[in-house]
Amino acid sequence: MEKYIVFFIISFLIASIHGSSESSSSEEKDKKAVSMYQELYCQTEFVLKEKLIQAAENSENGFKILAGDNIDQLDCQPVLEKSKQKIYHKLRKEHKSKKYLKKSADCNIKKFQEHGYDKLRFKSNSLLGLDLPTATKNELRSQINKEIAEIIEKSVDECSMNPTTTTDHPIDVRGEFSTINNVPNIP
Repeated sequence: MEKYIVFFIISFLIASIHGSSESSSSEEKDKKAVSMYQELYCQTEFVLKEKLIQAAENSENGFKILAGDNIDQLDCQPVLEKSKQKIYHKLRKEHKSKKYLKKSADCNIKKFQEHGYDKLRFKSNSLLGLDLPTATKNELRSQINKEIAEIIEKSVDECSMNPTTTTDHPIDVRGEFSTINNVPNIP
């Protein structure tokens, strides 16, 4: 019983984080909440199916209760694709807000995808819906954060190794220097 009380408290916390004060009706808020729980349900199912987290064979997806009545008929593939798009869209916005060059941001996002960044985000999100001891969840959360940091470092390193002959500047001036007396060659 305590497990469900804690789970509902966590679910309300998540809903408040993802909730929007601009919603016009409680029905609209309910639809958004169910959609969010379906997304978390599908991510958790993916994590369990792919065995990204070692959980007991009979481990129950806690989001099943919150995701709606017809959850067994839900096709998770499009839901997961939409989740991936949201993850990488958010990363692109972060790159844009930090005023990274588009080419650099594109390379980093591509490398994040290649290294499975979205799967780590799914693992992280699924921790709330799995019935695991708190110590295990904390250990997994720490491990996931370490893996995310490694992916970021690896992706940035790989993108910085791509040699280019032109220099990119934030004001979109591109130039190439000749080896003779550093005379700029403007295309």
